Amino acid sequence: MEVWEEVYLPLVDARDHAIELRWPDYGGEQLNELFDQRSVREEWRSRLAKADGWVLLIRLNAETPYPDALEELLLRTEGHVGGAERSVKWDANARWVEILQILLHVAGLGTVTRLQRPRLAVLLSCYDELGESLAPPRERLAKTLPLVSAFIESNWESSAVSIWGLSALGRALDRDSTDDTFIDEGPENQGWVVTPEGGPPDADLSKPLAWLLGVL
Repeated sequence: MEVWEEVYLPLVDARDHAIELRWPDYGGEQLNELFDQRSVREEWRSRLAKADGWVLLIRLNAETPYPDALEELLLRTEGHVGGAERSVKWDANARWVEILQILLHVAGLGTVTRLQRPRLAVLLSCYDELGESLAPPRERLAKTLPLVSAFIESNWESSAVSIWGLSALGRALDRDSTDDTFIDEGPENQGWVVTPEGGPPDADLSKPLAWLLGVL
């Protein structure tokens, strides 16, 4: 039997605003199930309909976008590329746009006019994998997943969407890692975000959430 749980955190910000953070049970397999079956669990339905803000996490380095088919055909005709079969895996652009459209439909939201609610915080996770850059994260999203970037910009008011770079641990780790600095200083002191404006990493991981709650 499946159990739906959530983590409850009563918080107070620097301005003495009381916040009840209820973090629902979540796993990547739930998102895969939503996409594969085109079906949304009841727990998701109620939350999507009531939510004033959504958080979307995308790991750019793990996504698979395919080149433009017409451009690829032209290159193949001119003999610049081989004729290898294209993978049956979905293009990441199409997959994420499909997921967003499903979520919007379930929440009862149309796209005739740009959305002001729910506010959308896009977190580009494992941002440390992409190398150092002072450019705004939205430029990274637009370069890697241009269709996703265009869909978001076309359907949300600019004031209702915010794109951040996120590195929860500050570096890549595996089970054989022996990073003494990471061990000595603790994982809670390693993560950082890159703000929507770009620039150097910021150690305050709460900023995307503060923006989503309208207190930033």
